This record gives sequence, structure tokens and C-alpha cells, in this order.
Amino acid sequence: METELKFCIDEPGLDLLADKTTIGSFQVLDGSHSYDLDTYYDTPSHKLQAGGYACRIRLHDGQPIATLKSLGAGGGALHIRTELETHLTKPVPDLRTWPNGPAREIATELTGGEDLHPIVTLEQTRQVKPVLSNGQKIATLSLDRITAHIDGSSHTWCEVEVEMEQDTPTNIIQALSDLLHQQAQLQPEGISKFELAMQLFAAESNAMTSAPPILPEGGIKPDEVNEALNGDKTAGAGHDAPKGPGLESTDSLAQAASKLLRYYMEELEKAEKDLDDEVSEETIHQARVSVRRLRSLMRLLPEVFKSQKAQRTQRQLQRFARLLGVVRDLDVGLLNAEKFSQTLVECEKETFPPLFEIWRIERRAALSNLNKYLDSKRHRQLLRNLRTLADNDPPEPLSSPTPWQLRYLLPPLLWTQYTRIWAYDTVMTDISEDTLHELRIEAKRLRYAFEFFYELLAPEGDKLRELIIALQNHLGELQDTRVTISEIRHYLEKRAALPGSTADGILTYLQDRMDEQKNLKQGFPNLWQEVPRPRFRRTLGKALAQL
Repeated sequence: METELKFCIDEPGLDLLADKTTIGSFQVLDGSHSYDLDTYYDTPSHKLQAGGYACRIRLHDGQPIATLKSLGAGGGALHIRTELETHLTKPVPDLRTWPNGPAREIATELTGGEDLHPIVTLEQTRQVKPVLSNGQKIATLSLDRITAHIDGSSHTWCEVEVEMEQDTPTNIIQALSDLLHQQAQLQPEGISKFELAMQLFAAESNAMTSAPPILPEGGIKPDEVNEALNGDKTAGAGHDAPKGPGLESTDSLAQAASKLLRYYMEELEKAEKDLDDEVSEETIHQARVSVRRLRSLMRLLPEVFKSQKAQRTQRQLQRFARLLGVVRDLDVGLLNAEKFSQTLVECEKETFPPLFEIWRIERRAALSNLNKYLDSKRHRQLLRNLRTLADNDPPEPLSSPTPWQLRYLLPPLLWTQYTRIWAYDTVMTDISEDTLHELRIEAKRLRYAFEFFYELLAPEGDKLRELIIALQNHLGELQDTRVTISEIRHYLEKRAALPGSTADGILTYLQDRMDEQKNLKQGFPNLWQEVPRPRFRRTLGKALAQL
């Protein structure tokens, strides 16, 4: 019988944990590094999995070891499962050649003597460290980097395992588990590496065989991209073109910045007035968008907004955006969770009110912080700074032939922002969610750049704007889902002392969000594929040619 704690962790977190010499009162010694190649086998009809077991043959230092491991004994960080091990002379799954013993007997009984075939291979590099309590070894800490392979496809992730010695007391196991739970980078992993790998590849297979998803409202379907960019169909049906601040192609960059800042200042003031009247989900969203546009404008034109006052204003906008973002994240989490709970049976639905209450308490606290800021001297100073920057008289235009007008400066400005997105094509293989979040921010900036200068661009500019909106919305949903998963896990950790049945509905929702996260990530290439193509650049050139 094997007893171990399992946690998922990201790469930076694994590196931080590797440097620790203590975990609470437990001592962590230096250990060793190893490389294992694990191949899992089953019959074509998966009889071993149906019987509750996984069959693994591991090559460790050239020595093949066959292990039969029971499945489904997790659910949290603690895993207690049967593990039957036997040493082989050759790394082959022929049960008839295995030494006599429980592993061979159970595997033969479950398969009916049917041949075994490889189903997934796991490579893992491990850093193994002894864990001591009062000078006695009580566990082995393993820091694992895993890559799973099936038919040329692969997935990579990191885990932390703590395998307990056979005589480790229950109270020591619990104490060590509690301490590891407190590590910010760690999240309990309820399933084995094999089960996780099979889930990842199953989600990938479903995404490849299912029809492309319809994008969220505000985007276009992947199969409409060709028609939109070729001009066969008007992109953005149902979307009102943004109004502009009256830009002229002969404006200087400073003149354009002043017009744009005044225009979006009015938008912010209207959003703040709506906040005073009613602090709804929509008013928070509109205020957040207004702040985002102002921040994007100042980032897009750094040569205009380079004074100390402008730099200070950008920091003030960042603080404002952060306060709005906390409330907005909770609004999204509550809205989606409430919708999902209505689809459940009554007994599962009843597990949601405590979660809703905690999130509403957190929203009230976040809203209180926001209101205090809105009534503060800091916020009044932000508004004064914005007005001062908007009302500053632009400097006299440079004499010709210096290229100072928008018609000269706008093309390289938009091209530069596009190339910041295009460059992500070099990291698309196994792209992380952190990198996708960074791409979303860059896409948002390009989308706002199209909006800022909408009046000066040919209609092709709106086609590209719609495509970027679709990309941004998709990545926005992925980030919202990621935040929700983190919040649910945090909630479940705080309620870990309650019986498992009280969290059934929440666990169902967690799985739903994890499935949605995988589907969104798998569906992303349908949107991305158009961005690096020459056609996108030709369309951008047509949009700018009007200048």
C-alpha cells in the first residue's frame, strides 16, 4: 500500500520549492536527480482501467520495473492506493514472462490473458529529497517535471509528490499536508499522472473532432474569417462602429493625443457618474473599459506622454484599474456560478450558497475599497492631471519635410503594435496560460489602436478590429475561467474540514470550469491562425493606404 501527497505546481513554484531546506518544523535534505521513462499499457478495450488499475513499465537506470497501481484513490492531496511491483529482465508487457506474484496474477485475471499494448508514455525528471522529523526520515519529497506523449502529441506539467514511509503516523502526514497546503504555489492534485495524461489527451481529441465553437458575443466565427478579410462579407455585423474625436490625417501626434484624451476623459466621467447612480456589473465594466482605453492611449504614444505628470498619471490609472478589476472578477465569477448552479439537481445546488456568500462578502469589501478611492484626494488628483494633460496646447508642428503628421506616423505605429502580436507565433507550441494572458493584453492594445484612429482608416481596418476583438474575447474568457478555478480551489481548501458530500456541487462546477479552460485553449488556434498570415498584413496595408 502506497501513501502519498500530490500537488500540482507551476515551473517557477517548483524552482522555489527546490531551494527550501525546511517545511515548517520538517527538515528537507539535499537529494538526487533522476530520469524515468514510464510506458503505460492496457488491452485495446481498456480492461485494466475498467478493473481499476494502471499497468506501468518504468525504465530506471536501465532497469525495467513493472507496477500495477490502483486508480481513483485520490480526490484531494492524500492518495492511498495499492501498488504491486515486480522487476523484469526485459521491458516488455508480455504477462507470461513476468515473475510469479500478485502483479502478474491480478493483471492476468483482469485482462483474461489478452495482449497488452502501449497507450501513453511519460518522461519525468525528478529531484528527490528526504524529509525528516526529529531526525527520522518520514517521507520522500519528489519534484517532478513530466511530459506525456501519445502519437506525436505531448503535454507538459509539474507536480510535487511526498511519498510517506510505511510507519509514518497519521498526525505527521496531516501536519505535513497542512504545511504544503499553505504554500501559495501548490494546489492539491486529486488524480494520478496517468489519469491526468489521459484526461489531457481526451480533451485534445474531443477538441480536434468537434466543430469549431461559436465565439463569444463581440467576435466572428472562425469560418467567417476568410470571407471577412477577402471582402466577400462585411465583418462586424451587429457591431456599431466607434465614434471618433474628430482626428485629421494632417494632425500632429500631439494634436491627436490631445483630442483623444479629451474624448476618452468624457467617456470616463460618464462611467463614473453611472457608478454614482448604480454600482451594477455593467457600470463596473464600463468604468474599467474607460480606464483601460486611457492607459492604452498613453502607452501607445509614449513620446507624447513622457512628462513626470504623465508618468504619475499612468501609475494612478493603474491603481484605479486594479481596484475596478477586483470587483469585476468577482462579478464574473458570481454570474457564471449562479447560472451553472441552476442546471444542477437540488442536493448539489444547495452546496453553492456558502460560496456565493463568501464571494459577495469579498465583493462588498472590494467595492468599499473602490468607493473610498473614488472619494479620495488621490482620485481627484488623477482627474485633474488628466484634464491638464488634455488641455495642454500641443507644440507647434515641425517644419517640412520632417514627418510630423498622422498620415506619416500612424502606419509605423500600427505596424509596430501588430508585430508585437505577430511575434507570439514563435511560442505557439505548448503556449502557457501566462503567455496567452500576455498576448491578450497586446491584442487589447491593438484593438484600442484601431478604435483610436478609426476615422482615418479604410473599411479594412474595421475587419481587422473585429478579428482582434474575437481573439481578445476568447482569451478574456480563458483568463476569467482561470481566475474562477483558482477562487474555487481556494474556497475548497478553506472548507476542507467539511464532509466531502457538502462540496459535491462545487466540485462539479470546478470540473466544468476546468473542462471549459481546456476547450478554450484547444479552440484558440482556430482564431490565431489568421494573425501571422500574409493576408492579415495585406489587409492592414489596405486600411492604412487611405492615409
